Amino acid sequence: MLKDFLFKRPDWFKHEGYWRLAQVFRLGPALLLLVGTVISLVFIFDGGFKAPYVVGNLLNSAGWFASAVVCLVVAHWLIRLIAWIIDGFKSGGT
Repeated sequence: MLKDFLFKRPDWFKHEGYWRLAQVFRLGPALLLLVGTVISLVFIFDGGFKAPYVVGNLLNSAGWFASAVVCLVVAHWLIRLIAWIIDGFKSGGT
């Protein structure tokens, strides 16, 4: 289900080329935020496992991860909204 959500072009998105471009704008920022998550987790080892650093970096990495998920979902719904608006103008035009 998650693989279909990420990579399968839905029926409501008609044009394959624009779908690939939308994938770049949808997955690109989310992947950059996931890289931030990994970097934040790596800094746990840099702090020497001192309690304030570990807790702070875990919270920081959780924030990066939550931002990646929100970015992915919001971008998906924005793309869906844009496609819905464009489709409405095409079918309702005179």
